[in-house]
Amino acid sequence: MIDDILVFEDILTQEEQDIILKFSIDNKDNFDLLENTVGNAKVVNLKPYPGKVFMVKLDNKIVIPHLDIYEIIHSIEKRICDKIGFDFLHNSRQKINWLEPLGREYNPLELIHWDDIQQHYVIVYYINDSDGDTCIYNNPNGNTASEFMKTYSNEGLDFSSFELIKSVTPKKGRAVLFNGKYAHCATYPTNSDRFVVNINFMGKEPKKNKSFI
Repeated sequence: MIDDILVFEDILTQEEQDIILKFSIDNKDNFDLLENTVGNAKVVNLKPYPGKVFMVKLDNKIVIPHLDIYEIIHSIEKRICDKIGFDFLHNSRQKINWLEPLGREYNPLELIHWDDIQQHYVIVYYINDSDGDTCIYNNPNGNTASEFMKTYSNEGLDFSSFELIKSVTPKKGRAVLFNGKYAHCATYPTNSDRFVVNINFMGKEPKKNKSFI
């Protein structure tokens, strides 16, 4: 299970899907602009890959003032954990990401990153239909903490050697779960806005009593 990449359809009810989509569109002015979606200068040397974010929960603190939206987002991870038989422990971050068409050519390999160097799981929930796939990669040299750390050091990593293992297309109500040890990136949409919920969480499989944190 720990190495699986799982896709779920309609993890939220139609009403919940519509609520979070309307919220994202209505609150565009409240998103914070990031000059680089990866967030670490040593990954892509501050090349301009902008995106916008609406933070929901960070470092175990709910920061969104709209508790109804938080409850819907929290239910995404809880329902997925129920489906796969995991005990949800806690999350380190929940946020809504908004990408607009970049309007220029770019190299998707320059967007490869990890959300955290600690062991965790990633959920990407797609708020609306769009293009701009989520691409998940395998590092042929090993998906280990020491390899992760090279990204944040002067050694760097040769992302051109990474192997694409799955590409997931955004569809309203769809969610993908994968082990955070895998590097990934979001590609830019070409024709419309792309809204997703990004969740990083820790959980354990109760039958084997094996913790994945």
